Amino acid sequence: MFPSRLIIAACAVLMCVVAPVHAAAPSDTLYEQLQKPAHKAAWHKLIAGQKRADPWLKHYARTFDGPVAPGYPVTIDSVDHVVYNVCKTHDCGSNMFHVVFTPDGKKAWGLLVNGDRQTPFGNPDAPHLKALRDAVGK
Repeated sequence: MFPSRLIIAACAVLMCVVAPVHAAAPSDTLYEQLQKPAHKAAWHKLIAGQKRADPWLKHYARTFDGPVAPGYPVTIDSVDHVVYNVCKTHDCGSNMFHVVFTPDGKKAWGLLVNGDRQTPFGNPDAPHLKALRDAVGK
């Protein structure tokens, strides 16, 4: 019986070590996030509220068809978030959109990057805007 208790204890310790590492290294993309109802609703509200959205971004907002990369973790005001992005097909270098959702997916903020011009979406506060601006070039 003693070896089985030791194995159970070792597994419990291992789960405590591995789980936080996995949570901090998301591999999902914006497309996958937008399959979740709360994220999808926040996304549509974010894009629909912008008259300055480029045609390629409006197209992605409707179809979810475009180049995306895995999100990466950031901490904003001591809360873990993930920044996602999408870019214009065949012109990623000059046309990117970065987005961050609240952890529950109910609110989103974005940053449209066209060359040197950056346009915030969703009226992000200073910490969220900093996280979005830090995403440029990653």
